[in-house]
Amino acid sequence: MVKLSSGLKTDIAHLLGSEPIAELAKSASFAAAAPRLGRRCITRAQEGLRLETSAHFYSYLANDILNKSMTPLIIDVKHGVNDGQVDFLRHVGEEFILILEGEVLFTCELYSPVVLKAGDSMYFDAEMGHAYVRNTNSRSRLLLVSANRAETEAPRSPILANSE
Repeated sequence: MVKLSSGLKTDIAHLLGSEPIAELAKSASFAAAAPRLGRRCITRAQEGLRLETSAHFYSYLANDILNKSMTPLIIDVKHGVNDGQVDFLRHVGEEFILILEGEVLFTCELYSPVVLKAGDSMYFDAEMGHAYVRNTNSRSRLLLVSANRAETEAPRSPILANSE
């Protein structure tokens, strides 16, 4: 599914959304005309679209809204600092992260690694190679909001850059 969404240049949540929305999304005219005003979406606790990769557990939020310019998700970081080499993610747009639990070692290709603790946040250019690593033996969880630079770009998932 990750490779398919990457090839289609669309958010994976669009492909894995609820059945009625998924059927409507197949129509290009519907997707182009989907209203942007007055939208709202409630994602109850433990109801986000879940996806697991080798490095993270992802829980996509607001996945039933089409043509959104932000992709919000919760990430549980699997790998710790002693688990070996970490592959950088990179994709078009920007990211905002807020550490919800534990500590995350944020590494990137242009700056020294930095430890972020619960309550810390960061905003950065997502085209810069970046990675999240668990910095404690306990759970490390963060809220991530990925946004495109231009509304004309199709929203993309942060995991599409690495199709594991």
